[in-house]
Amino acid sequence: MQKLLTITVIAAVMLAIGIPAKANFTVHYVGNPVWGTNDTGDMAAAQSQIFADVSALGGTQVLFDFRNNGPVACSLTDIYFRDGNIIQFNYLIDRDENGGDLGVDFSEGATPPEPPQGGGGWTSFFTTDSDPQPGGVMLNGVNNGDPTGEVLGIVFDLSGGQTINDLEDAFKTHDVETAIHVQGFLPQGSEWLVNNGVIPAPGAVLLAGIGVGLVGFLRRRRAL
Repeated sequence: MQKLLTITVIAAVMLAIGIPAKANFTVHYVGNPVWGTNDTGDMAAAQSQIFADVSALGGTQVLFDFRNNGPVACSLTDIYFRDGNIIQFNYLIDRDENGGDLGVDFSEGATPPEPPQGGGGWTSFFTTDSDPQPGGVMLNGVNNGDPTGEVLGIVFDLSGGQTINDLEDAFKTHDVETAIHVQGFLPQGSEWLVNNGVIPAPGAVLLAGIGVGLVGFLRRRRAL
């Protein structure tokens, strides 16, 4: 029985390691009480639909994939970073740069240069140049889809020997932050949000679950 258990655990660990995770971690967003909420329904939709998958590119770069997955019509139009000298902007992945989504077109720089009452320190800004169209559609923003919407990629260099694990820790402590402006809600509403915590990669979650389950199993065996 012990041998079978060992084989099972090894196989499960190998499976977890071999799972091709979409991202090392995922950043989610919530409303900031200081910035206020224009509509509770719009804010709830933005919180549930918009997120950023963060992946390592080699050992010196990270990719943020900003996504808008859900049924409520809205568009991510502005993105802000307060990076704590951990990351430095390198390039965008969108319609006219580096083979990105044909429906998304962003550029560096945004107006305003920080979120409302942002408190300073926002060092990188990205915006789409489109205005709201009839029906709330933002032609060049990251528009929603159900289940899968558009995506904008932003690549950063990691500074001074930092790793993606350091970046994840910095998000957890809010030493690094991102803020987003979501527009195009009917009838032309908008919301401001800031990041709220991270979710680790699926492989790490599975490994943790295996460990907890194994400890419980061994405890039950000793009790028998």
